[in-house]
Amino acid sequence: MIWRFLVSCLIFTVIFAKPGVDLAKRVDELELEEAEEIFDEADYHLPLNVLPQKYQISLDIDTNLWNFHGHEAIVLIVVTPTREIRFNARGLDIEWDNIVLKHLNDNESADLVPSQHTYSDETEVAILTFDQELSPESYELHIDFVGIIRSDVFGLYRSEYTIDNQQKYMVVTQFQATYARAVFPCWDNTNFRSVFEIQLNHPDRYEAYSNMKVDSRISVENNRVLTTFDPSPSMPTYLVAFALAEYQTFRSFDSVIGVHVPSNVNESSAQYFITSVRSALDIFEDYLNHPYQLPKLDFISVPRMFFGGMEHWGLITAVDRYFLNDPNTVLASPHQSMTTIITHELAHMWFGNEVTPESWNYLWLSEGMASYFELFIADRMHSNWRMMDQYLLIHVHNAMRQDDKLNVRPMTGSFYRAQDFNGQFDYVPYAKSGSVMRMIQHIIGAPMWREFLFNYISGRSFGISNPDYFHERIQEVVDKASDIPLPPDTSMARIIRSWTDNPGYPVVLVTRTTNGISLTQKRFLVDWEHTTVVPSEFYIPINTKTTSNHHVVGTQPMSWMLPGYELQIDNIPLTDYVIVNRQQTGYYRVNYGDYDWKFISDVLQNAQNLEDIHILNRAQLIDDSANLAKAGQTRYDAFFGIISYLKDEVDYIPWSAATANILNLEMMIRGIEEYPRFEYFIKTLTEKVYPTIRLTNYTNTDHISTLHTQVTANLVCFYGNEDCIQDASDLVTRMLDDSHLLGIPEQIQPIVLCSAVKHLSDTEIITRLITRINQILLLDRDNHEAILMRIIDGVGCSRNETIINSFLEFSIMHIPVEGSIFRGSDRNRIFRSVATGSYNGTKAALELILNNFLEVDNRFESITGAIRGLSMYVVTDELLDLLEQIVQVHSGRMTPSLLAAFQTEITAAKRNVAWVNHFQGRINAWLLANVKLPSGGTGSQLTAISAISLLLITFLLNRVH
Repeated sequence: MIWRFLVSCLIFTVIFAKPGVDLAKRVDELELEEAEEIFDEADYHLPLNVLPQKYQISLDIDTNLWNFHGHEAIVLIVVTPTREIRFNARGLDIEWDNIVLKHLNDNESADLVPSQHTYSDETEVAILTFDQELSPESYELHIDFVGIIRSDVFGLYRSEYTIDNQQKYMVVTQFQATYARAVFPCWDNTNFRSVFEIQLNHPDRYEAYSNMKVDSRISVENNRVLTTFDPSPSMPTYLVAFALAEYQTFRSFDSVIGVHVPSNVNESSAQYFITSVRSALDIFEDYLNHPYQLPKLDFISVPRMFFGGMEHWGLITAVDRYFLNDPNTVLASPHQSMTTIITHELAHMWFGNEVTPESWNYLWLSEGMASYFELFIADRMHSNWRMMDQYLLIHVHNAMRQDDKLNVRPMTGSFYRAQDFNGQFDYVPYAKSGSVMRMIQHIIGAPMWREFLFNYISGRSFGISNPDYFHERIQEVVDKASDIPLPPDTSMARIIRSWTDNPGYPVVLVTRTTNGISLTQKRFLVDWEHTTVVPSEFYIPINTKTTSNHHVVGTQPMSWMLPGYELQIDNIPLTDYVIVNRQQTGYYRVNYGDYDWKFISDVLQNAQNLEDIHILNRAQLIDDSANLAKAGQTRYDAFFGIISYLKDEVDYIPWSAATANILNLEMMIRGIEEYPRFEYFIKTLTEKVYPTIRLTNYTNTDHISTLHTQVTANLVCFYGNEDCIQDASDLVTRMLDDSHLLGIPEQIQPIVLCSAVKHLSDTEIITRLITRINQILLLDRDNHEAILMRIIDGVGCSRNETIINSFLEFSIMHIPVEGSIFRGSDRNRIFRSVATGSYNGTKAALELILNNFLEVDNRFESITGAIRGLSMYVVTDELLDLLEQIVQVHSGRMTPSLLAAFQTEITAAKRNVAWVNHFQGRINAWLLANVKLPSGGTGSQLTAISAISLLLITFLLNRVH
């Protein structure tokens, strides 16, 4: 092209006119500038001068060729004169020559045909250009197109399931965030709402489902059916849903709530699901004082999804496991998961569906609200589950563990490309945004929060929203209340924006003064090597818990920290302990000086004081001290001092916070000199709590105690509590004595199996477990797949070098036994179980790859999968050296992707080793000074055993062969 030649001449003229400029660099810069000129942000947005009003979509779905033919008629309003109509499409074969634009209200005017069209794969925008200007009026755009039914989990895709050993398929949609354009041309952004009329031509063995009720189902030729649905309310494209499935349907007594499930789901489970939906819906409508808007509310089971659930208006999709809970046998964890998926998706009926964020950059307006309400409503459905106490664990601490990096993004995004919108569904719009919503609720108080919600929904019903509207509605209730404590001359908009528009979160530093405390803020970063203070621009609500006001339980702010200012709080004597951020309702950490950390830990050591310090603050102190110590912002003395009180703690919430942080620390320090003292220290903390969460009582306890056992017994057994080990031994023996391998409840199988293998020197249990592995592989894998994987994981917990090496050898052994179903994925599983189970296991696993690379490469499902994330356990120079040796010796045998994977792990491992080398001296010193080992060590050391495991495997295989 002549223009490219002219541009090239211009480039070289500019370059040679500037001596000293690097030629290649300057060409790259100019090419980048050229690319940016071709695609700027405006090119990705659809203009507001043409607005869709209604789609009539007809799809002819072929489940043999897995494709579809479509026709749509889109009613448009041209707002201002234009010659162009722009819309989104992706991967569709559009019949451009057949596109017609009709005058909707003028039958005498001739149809319009675009004179040309353009389409960009990058922007996913199609442009129709007309010779004559389109005047402001209503039109109807007709488009024919062909698309594919995908095998992934986006757009219109197929998902497989099995009934009576026969594979079946369902066809279902997943359009969030920008996949509707992959099924029909559309205005695929949240700020465009339209009515949708769906018609599906499909094989008659399927039932068809969509957002609205079926209007008609007419048989047509070739064993097909034409199903037409009622028009939807006005909504954005991502909420459109339809599905084909050979399902059964159960409905509530009033036919409003429906459940569509495969034939292997029993009626009691389906009705139990419906009962839970009804309970949640009633609570939502009462609390929000605003009704659900559609004539039906259906849930449909999907075998395979990107999300756990998706809030399509009138047809919520959810992963199939949520529909399988029998009310007579359901356990705590699946029951809670079922409940929260229901409450989360129902929250979207108001926040997202009825009131839609005008941009994906404001996803927190819908997902943040849904994350808040999933636990708030579940708490009202089941008060004994303590869901608002669990909020701290499920959302706040979960978000903070991910939100402490320098490169994290704020809640409000700045995206404009479709791929960026599709990739933002992580902790930020969910756990973090839900935590900020909880903070806002505590700032303005529960009554004003509820009034705000009513105003917010009512004012934008069937419309779009944005942060400005959100702020205005909150400001109205704050002004009305007049007694909500806010900083002087500061709006709620300014306060909220500091949390939505700034990345990360702050740590408040508490310093004692002569008459009280002084508070400053900085951005919290977990990177201990990052010494530069990053500005922190948050408006932070502050309240305190002290010896003098220990009876006060309110969570509204007593005062505020403003960006750039220190806050002084007086009249707190040195004889008072002080805890900032009651019930951790503010989304921030708190750091104290050595004096106050010691003071607080001393207060906690007195069991009589525990009632005065809220369980959420106890959990906060554990989580804050652990992460501040990890970041090098306080000494590990603070963390160890705080968790020392756990010897008197029996509540689930603090213990869950402790378990997460202790096990995280354990992975890092399992190679340090005083690790046996650390093990014994944690073990001494577990004696009081274990009788309340015994493994053998698991099925006979209440909901929260069951969760407590699942989480905390993992820690208790891991560190060698004798009663826990004995219970684990009894349960494993019971399971091995049962021909069907019953005897251990599924939820605690990982704990029980790992504990028995790790701590028992009795070889009989280990031998019997490995025997079971072989029997399952040879005889009955189809019926015992899940327990097979858990036994493999359990054997990997061994710290005995003979067992470790024998089991690893099994992973590369040649097994020419007819009938044995031993897969490459099983070899990967054995490797991972050993590599992550102990320090010796990590060492042996790395040595296996180093010394047997070709066998591993030939027999494992994937070396990349085997080593991915292994750097978490590479925490000493010894292990790092082994990892680097593998690359030095075998890099010539590695594919580029495998070599890149190893380099990634080495880089991460170097950070871990540097951290351990920096902190281990302080940790060793505290353990040496404060933990005295009993004579004979920790009492959990293993005796050496013979290679009976490997010999047994060989014997069994030879016998069968």
